[in-house]
Amino acid sequence: MGRGHDLRWDAALYAAGAAAAGAAALSDRIPLQRDWGRMALVPYAGGAIAALALARAGTRAPPRARLALAAAVLVGAAFLPMALEVWWRARDGFAGHVQSETLVTEGSARALLAGHDPYVTSFASGPLGSWPPGTADHVPYLPGMFAFGLPRAMAGDAPLADARLAFAAVSLSALGLALWLARPPTARGLSALLVVLALPTGARYLAGGGDDVTVLS
Repeated sequence: MGRGHDLRWDAALYAAGAAAAGAAALSDRIPLQRDWGRMALVPYAGGAIAALALARAGTRAPPRARLALAAAVLVGAAFLPMALEVWWRARDGFAGHVQSETLVTEGSARALLAGHDPYVTSFASGPLGSWPPGTADHVPYLPGMFAFGLPRAMAGDAPLADARLAFAAVSLSALGLALWLARPPTARGLSALLVVLALPTGARYLAGGGDDVTVLS
C-alpha cells in the first residue's frame, strides 16, 4: 500500500513537471527555458505514465524500480538538456544557450585572474551587454562563487569548462553528503532528490544557470 501510494505521488509530481515543461515550451520569455521545456516534456510525461504502471503492479514492483525511474527522469529532464545546452554553447557561441548567472560567474572569475575587482568590473562588452540594464554591472554573489567560473577562465571555451558542469557536480555532491549525514528513510531521500534535482524546481535551472541549485544544496 505504502509503495503504491509513493508511486502515485511520483506520478502526480511527474505530471505536474510535464505541465510546467509544456508551459515553459510555449510561453517562457527566455529562449533557453523554452528549449528546456521542449526537451523535458517527454521525460516527465513518460515518468508519470511509468509510475502509474508501477503503482498498478503493487507489491510486484521492486523498491529499486522507483529509484530507477527517478534517475531516468533526472537524466532526461535535467542532465541531458544541460549537456546539450553546454555543447551548443561551445559550438555556436552564446546564441542563447546560457543564462546570465553563468556568464556573471565566469566573467567574475576571468576578471579576478586578470587582477581586477569583479565587483567594480563591467561585463557590458560581452554577451551580458544584451541583458537588461544592471545585469552586466552588478555581481550578486559572494567571492566563493567565482571558483565555479575558473575552469572557463583558464581553459577557454571547451565544453567541460562550462560553469554549469561545476555547479551540477557540486550540487550532486552536496545533496549526496546531506542525505548520507541525515540518513532519512528511502522514500524521503528520494523525494529530496526529486525536488532538488529532477523536478522543474531544479532541473530547469541546472540546464540554464545552475547556481541556484548549488546554493540550495
